[in-house]
Amino acid sequence: MNENYYLCFTIFFTNCLFAQIIFSGKITSSNNEAVSGASIVLAKQNQSTILAYAISDNDGMYRIIFNENINSVNIKVSAIGFADVIKP
Repeated sequence: MNENYYLCFTIFFTNCLFAQIIFSGKITSSNNEAVSGASIVLAKQNQSTILAYAISDNDGMYRIIFNENINSVNIKVSAIGFADVIKP
């Protein structure tokens, strides 16, 4: 059986002291099932420089604390058996 799965993810932004930003959320499949072991990578837009990363836990949850002063980033989510998702 050949099914195409797509990763869905939720991002919550929290601004804290010292321009600290927390990216957190849950990675799910198109069937709304948690995806564990997914790679979540923050990179500068139009560049491949990795700024921070996380791996989703057994419940699909992840959390990245980001301390750099950059206006915009791309977030890329990838997991084995799923199509990659890149969002600004």
